[in-house]
Amino acid sequence: MVKKFLLFLLIFVISVSYSEEYLTLEKLTPLLENSPLAKIYKSQYENSVIKLNLTQASFNPQINSSISYSQGEVKYLNLNKTQQNQDINVSLSFSDVLLLWGKNGIDYQASLIDVEKARNNLKSNLQNLFYQLTQQFYNLYLAQEQLKIVSESYNLALEQSNIAEKKFANGEISQVDLLSAKINLKNAEINLSSAKNNLESAYKSLENLLGTKLDRVPVKLDLNYTPFNENPEDLINILNKNNINILNAELDLKKAELSLSQANLPSWPFSLNGSYNKDKNSLSFSFNTQSYALNLNYKYNSSLLSTSTSSSQDSWNIGFSFSIPIFDSGIRNNNIKQAELQVLQAQLTLENIKKEQELNFWQTYYALLQAQENIKQKELTLQQKKQNYEYQKVRYDLGLITELDLKNAELSVLQAQYDLSKAILDFNLYRLKLEQILNR
Repeated sequence: MVKKFLLFLLIFVISVSYSEEYLTLEKLTPLLENSPLAKIYKSQYENSVIKLNLTQASFNPQINSSISYSQGEVKYLNLNKTQQNQDINVSLSFSDVLLLWGKNGIDYQASLIDVEKARNNLKSNLQNLFYQLTQQFYNLYLAQEQLKIVSESYNLALEQSNIAEKKFANGEISQVDLLSAKINLKNAEINLSSAKNNLESAYKSLENLLGTKLDRVPVKLDLNYTPFNENPEDLINILNKNNINILNAELDLKKAELSLSQANLPSWPFSLNGSYNKDKNSLSFSFNTQSYALNLNYKYNSSLLSTSTSSSQDSWNIGFSFSIPIFDSGIRNNNIKQAELQVLQAQLTLENIKKEQELNFWQTYYALLQAQENIKQKELTLQQKKQNYEYQKVRYDLGLITELDLKNAELSVLQAQYDLSKAILDFNLYRLKLEQILNR
């Protein structure tokens, strides 16, 4: 029983170790979270959130206090008298924006728009990052498979060169035929070296994107695909509703409209203020229609060790002001015209972006359909190469062809499998690009 358990444990450990020798897209995707570009994109978004928090904080209630102490002396020369003063002042102030109207309200709404746009940009950047990861991982897989084919081709060329040398030594072929075989071998060596370099370059590209070192282990990839048959008109509706570039252009239009609203704000502010004083206590307030903020201030003053006499008194006052601009040299009208032009520009930009994104959609859509048809063609080619290989095996068994001829047929099957794999990966990339355009 113990032996069976140990055997089972050994098989399990070996299987786990074997499974960890592969590099998969699922293993690499979590590494994007800590990639250099992802950190930059997240910091940009967090910076926008901090700006919004600062804007919100300026509209929230604020309380401040201060304590001051002073000591001094005054000499009256004509009276031959000296007066000493020692003052302690304590103040407490409170301010709060009562209404998010006017400029404050517009600034607050503009901050919300900035954060929403930053959130869209973060999502778009992360989508682009995942697309780059997928594309580079596919390139790595194709480089790996291409190296396998080139290695087989090199082995075949090496075997052909060795056979040619033997035939030349036996006088069966000319020196020209021998040189031709050696040239083919040299070309195969060059192709093999190039394939190895391409594989290493693909690894390094992934490392640069992820910001981490990768083990040089085999790449494993599922080559299944789901046929595409969605209605393009339905997708256009999704595009106009969800596309991030269109959404950001709409936000820019809203922000331009806010700027126009701010330019049209009344330029005759009203303010109200007052104060009440009793003995050493003072209370004051103020309110205006520019910031719609209420300010309250309490102050206590105590004079100690002073030779002066004090008296008790009560006083209060209240007042208001109303400003009316008479002549501003056309500044207000120019600000309004400038804001109107910004709105018009934002509208035109929105329409242009909609057209650009629709064109981008159709280009990707047709490329996706073409890639799907290309898969079908590559499947037929692979089927034909496999049938030809089976036919060549029969001929080889009958002694009609050499082993090299059979290996050439097998190499054709490997190349057809590679072409089919590339066609499927191209299709998946176009589909991922379409999903990114639709933002779904």
